[in-house]
Amino acid sequence: MNLPVLPFISFLTDRQRNFFYFVAGQHGDQKRKYTNDPYTNHLVDVAKLVFDHYNEPMAVEIALGHDVFEDPWVDMHPIEQAWRMFDALRECGYDKWKAKIAVDGIFDLTDRYTSAEYPTWNREKRKSAEADRLSTIPVRSYMVKCADMIHNTESIVEHDENFAKVYLAEKQRILDARDMKGYTLYDMAVSTLNESLVKIYVGE
Repeated sequence: MNLPVLPFISFLTDRQRNFFYFVAGQHGDQKRKYTNDPYTNHLVDVAKLVFDHYNEPMAVEIALGHDVFEDPWVDMHPIEQAWRMFDALRECGYDKWKAKIAVDGIFDLTDRYTSAEYPTWNREKRKSAEADRLSTIPVRSYMVKCADMIHNTESIVEHDENFAKVYLAEKQRILDARDMKGYTLYDMAVSTLNESLVKIYVGE
């Protein structure tokens, strides 16, 4: 691929940049809730948090692709999702082992307990089961989840105080289920959550 290097993704390597362009193409014109910004802004912001605070191979790639299976590809069979993502990563220059790490990581961050799959479960039961599942995923994937929580929390608290109360309780459950103190992104997620709880319930 010979595409322009946009300033906001200048921290990415050439290979990561190519993967970003692929992911951006899958999300198309999807917009971010509340702000109506391009959804890809969220992906880049999460990837930058990972880049700055967690030096582990393929973590940035997982961050860039973490919502593909839940959003534009949600109706695909998981096997089709896996092969399409694997092929895309290989075309971007990744060897088969690194491509597999990224695919597995993106699956780790794809919600299993959806209302479509568990229509008789209420939200609280589904989110509790999801928190339990996330407590067992590999550290690399969990750190990307922490970065995603940091970015989502800031947006939700700013724009939707009522939903923020529900959202923060759900994220508290995820963080409480796994003690990762000492990992910067985990510590940042805990700090962001605590500051947001004070802002919502006590006031600035």
